Amino acid sequence: MSSMTAWKCYQCNLVFKEHSHVAMHNEVSRHHAIEVKLAVA
Repeated sequence: MSSMTAWKCYQCNLVFKEHSHVAMHNEVSRHHAIEVKLAVA
């Protein structure tokens, strides 16, 4: 089993797979997303 990097905003309960989306979310909502590893089958 492998893993992929994603970012999770715990305040919004959203997961982003692209860093550009994280940057937009941070700018719009002022929430920080934390890097997480997702298990990929």
